[in-house]
Amino acid sequence: MNRFVIFSLSLLMCMWVGANLIHAARSLGISRSNVTYNPWTNSTLTLDPGLTLSNDGQLIVTVNVQFSLLLPGDVVTVNAGVLSAQGLVATYDPSTYTYSIYHANGSGRPADKFQAVLRTLAFYVSPDATTYFRNSYSLDATASRNATIVVLESGVALELTNGNFHIYDFVAGNGTSAFSWSTARENALASYYYGMQGYLATITSSAENAFLRDKANAVVWGAAGWLGGSDNQALYAQINGVDRGTDDWWFWVDGPERGKVFFRDAGYTSGTTMLGFYSYWHRAGEPGDEPNGSNGGEDYLQMLGTDVWNDLFGAQFLGYFIEYGGQASLTNQIHINIYGQNAIQQAMGL
Repeated sequence: MNRFVIFSLSLLMCMWVGANLIHAARSLGISRSNVTYNPWTNSTLTLDPGLTLSNDGQLIVTVNVQFSLLLPGDVVTVNAGVLSAQGLVATYDPSTYTYSIYHANGSGRPADKFQAVLRTLAFYVSPDATTYFRNSYSLDATASRNATIVVLESGVALELTNGNFHIYDFVAGNGTSAFSWSTARENALASYYYGMQGYLATITSSAENAFLRDKANAVVWGAAGWLGGSDNQALYAQINGVDRGTDDWWFWVDGPERGKVFFRDAGYTSGTTMLGFYSYWHRAGEPGDEPNGSNGGEDYLQMLGTDVWNDLFGAQFLGYFIEYGGQASLTNQIHINIYGQNAIQQAMGL
């Protein structure tokens, strides 16, 4: 039994990535972004009976509802009859506050079956928790609690070191369909995946680097692609409001790492990866060491056809990597407003 006050619903879809997947018909629709619950009534509140979940035929293996924090007395449930009718089961892991919906044999099922169950997702405070709520809860009982719904489709998904799942797409650049770095960035930011905004990928670990390389190879073997890094002085100043007076500070341009420096270039063959960050520059000895700023103006980051990084002129035409995840999206949130104790006491004359 666990308690949460404001339910923030974020849907992360993790799947096998193919060419131009951003154009696939995947969508999430939230019909009720704000609802109110009165814990004194001990009633059950269905969060969003009009929620929609759809894609273009990919099978979903598991839907995890992950809570950031839950307190004693809260109950999260789904309709058992609907769950059974859709051929699914549900389990709860109190160690991670995760409510999981899946098929018993681990096989994938269509999105509409999970949609039917998610429409019955409900919250209530158990009757035996009323005294606890009244005596120990704060005067303002509307402090935020977050829950993330992670949808795992058939195929390969990447779990980051922080326990969150991110999804990725590789858009191949072939002939006239190739992209400059600026165009790739614009396209990535204009891409949405189940309500999540995309951005040029920011790589923070060797596992993530290898994952992206595999995704590109699944589309075009050995294809190079733009990443979301730059050492452009003017762009750094625009994002961070500070002019460092020189290039050579490699930073991530968008996403959850926006504006953060991951590498300090100290010359043609040397530099330092910043503490807590990751880099994987091509290091083959002179003249192949990267970043080398060859001829000046190589201010943008690409992954080469292997898995190593290179600095390049932004006007070159390549494919690009899109990442989704790690950023809040209001289109994927449901807020449950619970009456504060002041309001309840006032209504009860206490």
